[in-house]
Parts: sequence; structure tokens; C-alpha cells
Amino acid sequence: MGCGTSCKSDMDIFLDDLMSRMTLEQKIGQLNQLAMPTDIITGDDVRFDFKELVKNGRLGSALNVTGAEKVRALQRFAVDSSEL
Repeated sequence: MGCGTSCKSDMDIFLDDLMSRMTLEQKIGQLNQLAMPTDIITGDDVRFDFKELVKNGRLGSALNVTGAEKVRALQRFAVDSSEL
């Protein structure tokens, strides 16, 4: 006993459409969180090509990003560079 799409909000419709266009790899990629390089290293110093990960839908969020300018630049890059 459901109401189908007539009960869905605009956001639900948008998200359903987005999820239907994402590959399984892109969906899994959204689960990845990687720390941006900082001056303090407490473990192995492993570097990633963050821009390449974003372009390929393999990064969901970046940690240790400080300052509005840096955050805005990363957000803008993600919007402009990723397929979805």
C-alpha cells in the first residue's frame, strides 16, 4: 500500500535519478575518505592524487582541509571535474 512517486519529494526524485546514473564503482567511491596532507604525519606518509580520485568518482570526502578558501576550491574542483 504505497503512493508511488507521487509521495516523493523533489530531493528524493533528484537522488533516485543520481543514484540510477552512478556506476557501482562510483557509489563505492563515495564511501572513501582520505586525509589531505598536513605538516603533521603520524603514520605512513602515503600520497594520493586527489584530483584524479575525484575525477574518477573514487573519493567521497577529504579530511583535514582547513580554511574556507581551500574547502571552496576543492568543492569547485569536484563540481567542475566529476561526471556527476
